[in-house]
Amino acid sequence: MPEPPPVIRETTARNFIKDRTGMRVREDAVDAFVNHFTDVAEEVASRAAELAEEEERTTILKRHVETAFSEIETVPRGPDAIHTAIDTVSNQGLSQLIQLLRVDLATPPGTPP
Repeated sequence: MPEPPPVIRETTARNFIKDRTGMRVREDAVDAFVNHFTDVAEEVASRAAELAEEEERTTILKRHVETAFSEIETVPRGPDAIHTAIDTVSNQGLSQLIQLLRVDLATPPGTPP
């Protein structure tokens, strides 16, 4: 099955960046922008669908999209973001996290919880 198209075209992304910044944009920067933008859009669409299904709806509503987007905005991304998020956890919370990680690491992949 062919790969689905990105949510925005490269030309649109390039023009968007150039118009907003007044700078030239390298091809690899455009590719990265399009890929990340598509990843976020896919994540929002998937979560919005889950929210609609939880309500036993067959239509994704604006509130589903808004909720999905706000949820992914609050998710830390990458090691630096995870480190920053961990800094806000109490010592007791860190202890619980370590215990959970130990259990996860000791459980073979594919084993049901």
